[in-house]
Amino acid sequence: MSDVFERLSAADPFAEHAYELHDSAAFMTRVTKAPAGPPLWRRFQLGVSGALAATTLVMVGAIAALQGAAPSLPLLNFALASTTHAYTYAPSSTKSASTSFTVSGEAASMSPRAPYRFAPSRQLSNAASVASAYQLRTPGDLKSETLRVSSIFGVVGVARSLAPTAWQVSTARATMTFALHGLWTWRYVTSSTPAANSVVETVPVAVLTQRAARLIGDLGYDYRAGQPVITTGASNAQQAFTTVNLRFSLFVDGTASGLSADFTFSNDGLLLRAEGPAFYVASSYLYPLLSPVAGVAALNAHETSLSPGPPSNVSMTDVHAPRATEVRLRTSSLALRAYRLSDDTFWLVPTYTYRAQIKGRASTWSLLALDPRFTKNAATASPISP
Repeated sequence: MSDVFERLSAADPFAEHAYELHDSAAFMTRVTKAPAGPPLWRRFQLGVSGALAATTLVMVGAIAALQGAAPSLPLLNFALASTTHAYTYAPSSTKSASTSFTVSGEAASMSPRAPYRFAPSRQLSNAASVASAYQLRTPGDLKSETLRVSSIFGVVGVARSLAPTAWQVSTARATMTFALHGLWTWRYVTSSTPAANSVVETVPVAVLTQRAARLIGDLGYDYRAGQPVITTGASNAQQAFTTVNLRFSLFVDGTASGLSADFTFSNDGLLLRAEGPAFYVASSYLYPLLSPVAGVAALNAHETSLSPGPPSNVSMTDVHAPRATEVRLRTSSLALRAYRLSDDTFWLVPTYTYRAQIKGRASTWSLLALDPRFTKNAATASPISP
């Protein structure tokens, strides 16, 4: 034994005395007795540790995806198959066209288009993230689905096939059509006439909004309606009624889908028209995304592809190329957009929408937000506008 241990033993006054435990039976009873319940501090520790564990699992999953540890994610091929639009039903009248998600706010022109040169503002993030993409499921038996949707709107009758992708229930009062129009779509039109005098009491817009929202909920599809955009139509001089138009943006798991459900009422409360998409979510996948700043670089690459150089036998001095417009993109938002892929499946895919002011006019640009490793032919991708 070393001198150090000898000196420590010599300094201990009880080193040579054995320890005796008095009343050992009582001591063992105290230490082995089960507590009545976990103390408050222990319950707090368990709660915190559970929350931290859940957060850690989410972060680990996200980091693994960002590092490429997700080889099982489906590759989304946006090249359209030759039969993509072969059986799309085209009704005689459709709702108003939705805003383009390529470039809006700029008028089309027959003259050579001036290219854009995009630059990110400091507001845009350079951090990568993840978001969900959703594969959609078509309602199973189309005839049964048409009858089910029709009954919700009070249209009860016989379903008849109009085309391979269209069914309809029609009565003397109204018609419900269920058809493939971009996405699968339900469309209600009444043949009834609003009250033909101005003394009829106008139904409050709040009541019409509640009726429309209740119908959307009764449909049972995998989307939720937000607050509607409300517009009022012009008076009908012959029948003395006005229209109230409600456009509900639709959300999937709290994210805007770029789709809407539209309702038109007369001022006396008669539902004149209604239309919206029909889908269920089959499965969802968490994909790595480009950062918003990397998306700006992708927009510039797309601009370059739209503005090719002159032919090899033409001198640059002989070409009057328009000067590129410098655009600083200040904000971006993440939303879902519907796409039809080459295998005729429907997906809701995350996209970035960038905003900027050009000569005092608001303009927007959108592109797929997915990491390019998980897409194919993304340059040909065009979202569905039912």
